Amino acid sequence: MLYRSYGSTDCGNRPGINQDAYYLNDDAGLYVLCDGMGGHTGGKIAAELAIEAIVSFILPRAELIEAIAETDADGKKLELLVRNAVQNACREVYRCAKRYPECDGMGTTLTMLLLCGNSAVLGHVGDSRLYALRETHLKQLSKDHTIVQDLMDQGVMDEATLKATPFAHALMRSIGRQESVEVDTMFFPLLSGDRFLLCSDGLSGALKDENELRKHMGAKDGTLIARKLVNLARERKSKDNITGVVVEVRDDETARRPLEQRVGNF
Repeated sequence: MLYRSYGSTDCGNRPGINQDAYYLNDDAGLYVLCDGMGGHTGGKIAAELAIEAIVSFILPRAELIEAIAETDADGKKLELLVRNAVQNACREVYRCAKRYPECDGMGTTLTMLLLCGNSAVLGHVGDSRLYALRETHLKQLSKDHTIVQDLMDQGVMDEATLKATPFAHALMRSIGRQESVEVDTMFFPLLSGDRFLLCSDGLSGALKDENELRKHMGAKDGTLIARKLVNLARERKSKDNITGVVVEVRDDETARRPLEQRVGNF
């Protein structure tokens, strides 16, 4: 498989520093997005430090990851590796926050996508998101770790009521607030033509619904999708930093297969 990625970020209508950060590496199949929080510069430090920790953990293990992917049919070993990478990032941010008083309380969301051959693994903490588009089927692969989502899962209140509450975006999990964190992982096969969006809540929160996102994600020219989505969120007065990363999967041999052999759900 061949991978191509495109990223875009903007402060949005939130004054001050951009505390979102992202990392793209098509050769390694590694993509990371973080939305930092905590003080004027703490969030930016947390986001950048978390990405640095993920990169320093994953890249030296490139050959190992490739070898595992060839034999790990159910993806359990790859999921464990991604989980360990995210835990490593959590420890690094936590230790930095404890070492430097000006960074006390800082943290970040973290959503990462690791692609290897015909397989992919999601690693996720927080309320940044990963969406996947396969043919015309769009699905949110990540789950928000927020009080709102938890209460919705319990059926306590409906989504509209919950989103109007003061704690609508309060996180139940984040990177760096504690030394370790529960990490969501998901292993799934790749197909040629798959397209992914990693985004911060400054972008996802500005969308009307998934039908609108599906339309943008299905654009013929994938190079412009991230920039257009970020611009859209800014036009809609998003109150947070706005970041989007689009990743495309291509393989000529797979693309030539009949459509019925390529379509499938995540």
